[in-house]
Amino acid sequence: MLVAKEAPCVIVIRRKPSKVAHILKLNTLTDEMEHGSWFSGRIYESRSDVSFDGQYMIYLAMGAVGDTWNGICRPPFLRTEIDWPNIGTWHGGGLFRSPTQLELNVGRGGRDAEKAINESEADFPFSFGLLDNPGYGEDEGVLYARLERDGYKRVGPFGQERVVKKNGYSVYCDDDPGWVIRPTSAHPELRVRYRGYFSDRGRVFEWDLPEHPDLLDKHVSWATYDSLGQLVVARLGVVYRYSLSDLLAHKPSAVFDLESLQRPERREKQEVVLPPIEIVTGDMTELDVRTIIMPHSESTWVRELRDLAGGYLADDLREWNPEPGEIRRTPAYYLRQHDLIHVAEPRPALGRDALRDACFSAFEAVRMGSESSVALKPIGLDAGWPLDEAMAATMEAATQYVEEEPGRRVLIVEE
Repeated sequence: MLVAKEAPCVIVIRRKPSKVAHILKLNTLTDEMEHGSWFSGRIYESRSDVSFDGQYMIYLAMGAVGDTWNGICRPPFLRTEIDWPNIGTWHGGGLFRSPTQLELNVGRGGRDAEKAINESEADFPFSFGLLDNPGYGEDEGVLYARLERDGYKRVGPFGQERVVKKNGYSVYCDDDPGWVIRPTSAHPELRVRYRGYFSDRGRVFEWDLPEHPDLLDKHVSWATYDSLGQLVVARLGVVYRYSLSDLLAHKPSAVFDLESLQRPERREKQEVVLPPIEIVTGDMTELDVRTIIMPHSESTWVRELRDLAGGYLADDLREWNPEPGEIRRTPAYYLRQHDLIHVAEPRPALGRDALRDACFSAFEAVRMGSESSVALKPIGLDAGWPLDEAMAATMEAATQYVEEEPGRRVLIVEE
C-alpha cells in the first residue's frame, strides 16, 4: 500500500496471481474504492510511491516478456504521462520528497530519464531531482527513504543476518529492532521489523502494535497510518481501516475484501487470421512485434533507432567490430518491449551466398529468443544490395522461419 502524505488516499497494489497486478485507489475519508488497471507483469511496489496529494504515482514495472521501465501515471491507472526504460531490475522507481519534488532512483539510467523529461510535454506540479541512495540498487533505496519521509524512526542498527542455502536462498534477520511511528501521543506506536530476504518472497517485514499485541500478526503484508491518523492494514487479501476508537474496540470501521477479485474477462474478438509474412509501412517501433532486426550501419534510420534506445546500447555496441554476416543480439531493456538483432550486412562483392547466410543467421537469432514476431527492412539494403535481391534473400529466410515457428509473424517494412 502506498499512502498519500497529505490526502486521504491509499494506492493498493494487489498481486494475485503472482504475475498479475491490479491497482486500486482507496479514499479513507469516504471509503470509496476505485478500481483501475489490471497489469500482466510485476509492479515493484517497494520502489514505487504516490504524490502527497494522491494524484500521481511513480512505479517500476516489468512486463510479461521481461522488459522493464519506469512510469509516472495518474492512479489507479498505469497509463503513463511519461516513461523511460530501466536497466533490468536494478534501481528504478522514485520518491516524492515533498509536494513539489520527485526524486528519481535512476542509478545508471539517468540519461534515459533526463531525455524523457526534457522531451515530455506533460505539465507536472513538481520538479525532478535524483534520490541520494549510494550502495542501494534494489528496494532499500526507495523503501527506507519512504519510511523515513512518512515519519518512521529507526530504533537502532539492523539486526544480524544469517544465510541459509536450503530449498533456495534465504537470509534471516531475527533480531532487527525495526522502525516505529506514532502520529500523535494518542496513537499507539506502530512498529515494523525487517525479517529477511527469501528467494520465493523477496524482502519480508513484520508489523506489530505493542499496545494491542493481538491486532496484527505475521500474515499482515503492510500496515501504516494514513494522513488522517487512521491505521490501514492489509492482511491475506483484505484491507482494514481502523480509527483510534476502532483500535480500542479491535473492530475496524471498514473492511475491503480484495481476495476474491477476478480480472474481468476480455471481450471475445472475432478471430482474424493474419498472414505470417506481410509487407508494411510505418514506424518500426510502433509495430506490434517483439523483435527488430536492424543492420549494423550508420544510415540515418539506424542512428535514429539507436538514439531512441539510449546511451547504454551505444556503449554495448562501441567495442563490437563485426565481420560481414556476424549477428549480435541486445536485450529488450535498451528499447522498451523490443529485442534488437544487429546484422553486419555483407557487401555485394561477397556474393549472394553471404547475403543469404546473413539473413538465415538473423532469423536464427530471433528463434533463440522468446516467442515473438519480428519487424525488419530487407537485409542488405544498407550494404548496397539492389532491392529485389535483398528482398528475395530476406523472404527466403523469413519463409523458413514462419514455417518452422507456427504462429509467429514477420513484418517487412518497405523502404
